[in-house]
Amino acid sequence: MDFNGKKIVVIGVGKTGVAVARFLGKKSARIVVTDEKSPDHWDGGFKQIAGEPWLEVGEYNSVDVLNDADMVIPSPGIPPGNPLLAEALKKNIAVVSEIELAYRFIRVPIIAVTGTNGKTTTTTLLGEILQKSGKKVFVGGNIGNPLIEYADKNQDADFIVAEISSFQLQWIDQFRPFIAVLLNITSDHVNYHGSFAEYRRIKARIFANQTGKDFAILNAEDDEQKKIERNIRARVAGFSSKHVLPSGIFVKEENIVLSLPGMQEEKYPLSMINIPGLHNVENVMAAILAARFCGCDPSDTIRAVENFRGLPHRIEFVEE
Repeated sequence: MDFNGKKIVVIGVGKTGVAVARFLGKKSARIVVTDEKSPDHWDGGFKQIAGEPWLEVGEYNSVDVLNDADMVIPSPGIPPGNPLLAEALKKNIAVVSEIELAYRFIRVPIIAVTGTNGKTTTTTLLGEILQKSGKKVFVGGNIGNPLIEYADKNQDADFIVAEISSFQLQWIDQFRPFIAVLLNITSDHVNYHGSFAEYRRIKARIFANQTGKDFAILNAEDDEQKKIERNIRARVAGFSSKHVLPSGIFVKEENIVLSLPGMQEEKYPLSMINIPGLHNVENVMAAILAARFCGCDPSDTIRAVENFRGLPHRIEFVEE
C-alpha cells in the first residue's frame, strides 16, 4: 500500500494517534494531526514527532483541515458524530480505524477479543497462556501498545492477541482475525452508538471478514449473540457457565469441560481459577477455547490460569 505523498488526517493526538502518525510518516505520507485539546495539552509522545517535516498541526474546529485529504484515521473514542468525521464521510474520504490500518501491514495471525466487559482480563490471560505454551506473542490493541506499533516491527510473533473496542470496529473494512472472541453485549455504550441495535451491529463486525478457515467464539448464554451467529461464516464455538453444550466449553460439576468434534473431551478444574466471579469463569473459558485453537497444551493452560491473579483495580479477594 503506497502512502507516498498522500494526505492523512489523524483525529486525536493520544498514544494511538501519535503511533499512527509516526508509522505513516515513515511511509512518506503527509500527516495532519488535530485534537479538541490545544497542542499544549497533547500527550502520547507527541513531542517525539513534533517538528518532523511530514507533520502538520491542523485546526480542529475547521473542516478545511480535510481539504485534499486521502484518508482520515480517528483515534479510539472519537464519536461517530464528530463533525470532522461527518464531513469526511460527506466528501467520500476514506475513514479507517487504526486496527484496520495496522491489519493491512500485519502478517501474523490475530486473535481479537471484544465485548462490553471482560476484554482486558481475557486478552491478558490468553497472552499468558500462549506464552506459557512456548508461543511468541504480541499483546496489545486497546490495551498496552497499539497494533500499528507491531506493524512497524520485525513481526516475529506466532500470534497477536488484541483487545478490540467497538470504537475501533466502527471503521474497519478488511480486518480479519484468525480467532474472534465476543464475550458479551450489554447496553453500556448505547449513548455513543445511538442505539443498542447499532451497538450490536458494530460489535458483530469483528466477524464480518472471517471465512470458514477462521474461528468465532461466542457466549452461548447471550441472547444478543444468537442473533449474530446466523450470519457468521467462521467455525463457531460457544462457552457457557450455566448449561452443558453439545459442542464447545462449559461448566460441569467442579470442572470446565472442553468438548469439540474430533477431539477427546478435556477437563480443567474450576479450582485453578484464582480470580473471583462467574464472569471471570466465562473469561477463562473463552481464553481456554482460543488457546486450544492455537494448539496450546492443556497442562500449560492450567499452569497459566493458576498463576493468573487478575488485573490491578479489578475485583480481588481480601483478607477477612
